[in-house]
Amino acid sequence: MDSRLIEYFLRVAELGSINRAATDLRLSQPALSRHIALLEHQLRAKLFTRTRGGVQLTEAGTLLRRGRTGHTKPRIAAYKASALPLRPCLSYTGSQDCPRRSRCDC
Repeated sequence: MDSRLIEYFLRVAELGSINRAATDLRLSQPALSRHIALLEHQLRAKLFTRTRGGVQLTEAGTLLRRGRTGHTKPRIAAYKASALPLRPCLSYTGSQDCPRRSRCDC
């Protein structure tokens, strides 16, 4: 997991819009959407509900924002402690489902 993904997630959560966050982060909207999808895949949780007016945090997104999940907190701490990225799924391309499905160990 890349710390940039957490930074992008937090900015989208703060602004409530992928478009506004992309502009603020100087990224294209499709690129930011792919980064968010990758983070959701790595955490195996949907973080946002997309609406016409922007995005809203899901329960998992709210927990991640508060930093109170037993699932993500150790992974984030391990990343920061090692300064090395945790291995992402090599077959993940940004689609909703990992092609490896249950065999995915990312």
